[in-house]
Amino acid sequence: MSFERTNLGPVLMDVSALWDLASQDASIMCDFMSAAPVSVTARGQCSLNAGIDDVVFATFIFDRGVAAHVHASWLNPSTVRQITVVGSKQMAACNDLDLLQPLSFV
Repeated sequence: MSFERTNLGPVLMDVSALWDLASQDASIMCDFMSAAPVSVTARGQCSLNAGIDDVVFATFIFDRGVAAHVHASWLNPSTVRQITVVGSKQMAACNDLDLLQPLSFV
């Protein structure tokens, strides 16, 4: 699974981009898996305010080796709301900003 949630601001002063933007994605992936991850690693970068990560990459590992990757950022000039799930027989992509065809299958 891959989740990308980026835009240009608003930059918060009390939480990181991971907590602000990717909390929805963590909830979605846990719902997809019907479980919590067995491990999580994250790496952030503080570019504007010390101690507040405005760009974050995180990896969530679930049972059976299923992995989910998250990119959350307040410093992207383009707003992106994209989820991609790769299965053994098919792939699904959700672009939350595409009002005409938000869900596609490959």
